[in-house]
Amino acid sequence: MICIYSSPSSGRTWLEIMLNQLNEDVICTHGKRQLQQYTIDNQYLFSDTFVYLIRNPYDVLISQYLKKLSRWKSNAKTLDEFVYLKTRKHKSGRLFVNVFEDTLLHHISALKYAKIHFNFIFIRYENLVCKDGMKEFHKIVPHIESTKLQKVWNDNTIEKIEQKLSNSDFTRKYNLKNKLNGGGSKYRNFLTEEHLSHFSKLIDKHDYENKMKELYDVVS
Repeated sequence: MICIYSSPSSGRTWLEIMLNQLNEDVICTHGKRQLQQYTIDNQYLFSDTFVYLIRNPYDVLISQYLKKLSRWKSNAKTLDEFVYLKTRKHKSGRLFVNVFEDTLLHHISALKYAKIHFNFIFIRYENLVCKDGMKEFHKIVPHIESTKLQKVWNDNTIEKIEQKLSNSDFTRKYNLKNKLNGGGSKYRNFLTEEHLSHFSKLIDKHDYENKMKELYDVVS
């Protein structure tokens, strides 16, 4: 069993597609509540493979903004409204979260799982999309023969997955509508120095850099 845990917009669905084609038993989740429920319902073994997939929080924010922009249409928020949104509970009971801050907290939560899971694998989205990305993917399934892995990898580039969107069954299975926006890193094209200064304060508030250093030390 492979469990993939990540914040939204970090490439989880891409991994899920490839692992399914390799006939791996996979559970994917974004939330701690779903992860806890899965553990209760399925007697998740701590010796199973636990993958934490992490992506630059600036790019997570922009990816989510672009996804929501395609849904908002005439009620679209500006990037500033999205960046400076404060986490709060609406009177309807719906929770509005600041995507950047929520992503920082999600990344920090990985430290707990790294300490308790025997087979914890730390995967960077940025390493997956680089030239040698298949090597990063191979960390998750080291038992798979390289030629088989290469075929699945070649068949599922971002460009090829976008071509598959005309297949309604495929799109529905992976809930791909409004999900894909080209991948890669785009935040420098969108965020201003003022935005980055605001995010820097959130990083300091949660001691994010030190927590991430501790996480790297645990998994290294």
